[in-house]
Amino acid sequence: MNVDPEAFKAPQISPYIYSFNNPINFVDPNGAWPWPFLIRSFAPWSSFGAVNQYEGDKRGYSTSRSATARVNSQFTFDPEKGQIGSRRTWSNSSAWNIDTGNIREKYRDTAHPTGTTTISSASKDQYGMTNYILDNVYAGSLPLHPGFDIDVNTRFNISDDNKGTLYLNVNQSGDNFPTAETLIYDSSGQGLIIGVAPAVGKYPEVNVGGDGNAQMMSSTMWIHYNDKREFTGVTVLGNSSTTNYTPTEWNNKMKSSPVQQTKYINVNKWLDKIKQVIP
Repeated sequence: MNVDPEAFKAPQISPYIYSFNNPINFVDPNGAWPWPFLIRSFAPWSSFGAVNQYEGDKRGYSTSRSATARVNSQFTFDPEKGQIGSRRTWSNSSAWNIDTGNIREKYRDTAHPTGTTTISSASKDQYGMTNYILDNVYAGSLPLHPGFDIDVNTRFNISDDNKGTLYLNVNQSGDNFPTAETLIYDSSGQGLIIGVAPAVGKYPEVNVGGDGNAQMMSSTMWIHYNDKREFTGVTVLGNSSTTNYTPTEWNNKMKSSPVQQTKYINVNKWLDKIKQVIP
């Protein structure tokens, strides 16, 4: 047994504890300090679909790692070493109802989404910090209709001065369905919501056909942390000003955002798609 060589970066965690004491979700091959990121597409409703045939996640935005989602994609990134680790993409089980005669039967299954996280570029800025561009891409479907992929593409611009400030610029595009949330975690397990993307409507038969490229979310922020790698504050950059928040204040602001936005749907197009999936 060896002591973690990077233990000094998180003294509140035992140097003999592997991977945040969470080896299911995180892997630490070399002991270097990683920032954990998590992107999720979830269905906030109790049920959704053309005839409410799908069971939803029944929740709002959350920092809990145990919150369910239709697609989850996580990775860790160490800006000091420029290394990605712990890539994993998975789905929580899905349930749907089907009318068979006079009986409405429920089925449950788990989808098998695909996902990748890669470093697209690395460059030095005028202050000598390395700016990394990371691309996380995932696609997942409901088991009953595997042709309807939930496509989400998230680009991260990341710089860490290793003195207490992590600089993030994040842009996300995809199907605009279902609702999405992007998070980062500190050494204590505290989650911080980077940004959220409300769903457009609640009908996968309409919203997730083909490879989506709609703009979903954009966020620019400075995350402040202490010598234990715990978040202490957030500075959010707007068009012409900056606003400071505590982590709790920022999370509460994000959690109060709507999980669904209204958008006009062409009725004939909607009916044509429904006929393709509902006998």
